[in-house]
Amino acid sequence: MEGELEAVIRALVAAHWPFRIHATYDETIERFLNVFERVNRDIPLAGLRWFFDHAETISERNLERTRALGGGIAIQHRMAYQGEYFIRRFGRRAAQAVLRSSRCSPPDCPSAPGTDGTRVASYHPWTCLYWLTTGRTVGGTQVTTPDNS
Repeated sequence: MEGELEAVIRALVAAHWPFRIHATYDETIERFLNVFERVNRDIPLAGLRWFFDHAETISERNLERTRALGGGIAIQHRMAYQGEYFIRRFGRRAAQAVLRSSRCSPPDCPSAPGTDGTRVASYHPWTCLYWLTTGRTVGGTQVTTPDNS
């Protein structure tokens, strides 16, 4: 995967084209960032708009690496629909970190909410806003608080 991705990212960065890449798990994000850092050594990503979609399990270390490369995070509201499953699979502590981890601190790391179109759920924005402001799933489970305290 890394070799093919590197060729694509090199072409995009050389042409100054923005890009986005879907990644949920920190393990995948780690692999992507390794490629981005290699490309950045030869063709700087500085000033280029790029971001990860989802990034629910991104570690603090990889969030910092994303910031350092000028990337951002686009969080979708899939947890509003799958929060209970996420808790069963990864635990409540990991679920509580989702909103905190997926919000970069402007201005050094752009972040944006979204619905991911109709891939996970309806494009209806109110469910996304409900999730982001309350930290509750549509099933009513309090996954996290908006300020993550």
